Amino acid sequence: MESISSILKVQWRAGNSCNFQCGYCHPSLYGGSEPFKDYYTLKQGLINLKDSTDLYQQVNIELQGGEPTVSDEIKILISKPISEKFRYTLHTNASAEIAWWESSINYFSKLILAWHPKANDEHFKRVAELVRNHNIDYGIVINAESTNPNWNKAVAMYEYFKSNHYSVQLKTLFLNYQRGNDKYMPYDDAQWDYYLSANNIPKVQIKEAEVKLYDNYLGNLCWAGVDQIVIDYHGNIFRGWCHSSGAPMGNIYKNPIVLSNTPEVCPFGTCKNAFDRQAKKSINSWGM
Repeated sequence: MESISSILKVQWRAGNSCNFQCGYCHPSLYGGSEPFKDYYTLKQGLINLKDSTDLYQQVNIELQGGEPTVSDEIKILISKPISEKFRYTLHTNASAEIAWWESSINYFSKLILAWHPKANDEHFKRVAELVRNHNIDYGIVINAESTNPNWNKAVAMYEYFKSNHYSVQLKTLFLNYQRGNDKYMPYDDAQWDYYLSANNIPKVQIKEAEVKLYDNYLGNLCWAGVDQIVIDYHGNIFRGWCHSSGAPMGNIYKNPIVLSNTPEVCPFGTCKNAFDRQAKKSINSWGM
């Protein structure tokens, strides 16, 4: 069997604790109901993943939280590489100590630094500078609440990074995050104008944007499970978060698995997950 892609992308839900617990975030992403695994369990999972991916030249692993760096086990895992072809991606609030960032920075393939109103702004800036200076693929996301003074704080941070030529994006937030993801916070006209200008988006009616948020791949071939896989809190492996394949492909904490080398036809009319949408799709429906 030959691998279709030389790179396998893995999105791994490692735990759901977070040190910020922002009010606009759903409790399922910070409440701690799914604790981070201990180091030895995580290490065995990575060993099994290594033994499952001989056909891939590189494996990019996104460890998701919550905030992954609240787990000392996660931080140790990243700083003690299991395989030379493993590279890590984190979507992080950057609150981990600077010494850890300095010791671990070269093990990352990509970092998304997410600023929140609870962040220590100077610490966040130091991490961003470290990441850029080490030529890590990165992006900075400024989460802008509609309420003041948090909107003004977000704009100030966005303007700082923009003026210093960082890769930065201002992000508006959903009012029903993780409960539909189709209604925005009540931003006023001036805030929307600033957001659209900051992101070089032509003026649109926000209600029109809300109903066009998702893609429809019904009948298309989808390479989820071939060039990317997902792992849930309990180690179960699926082609994508849509669980289109039904039963899991295996459990990463128990054994190595045999990955698929063939795409499957998408059975759904709506693709809401950003990671699932990254998987290669056929151009026309019904696999044509």
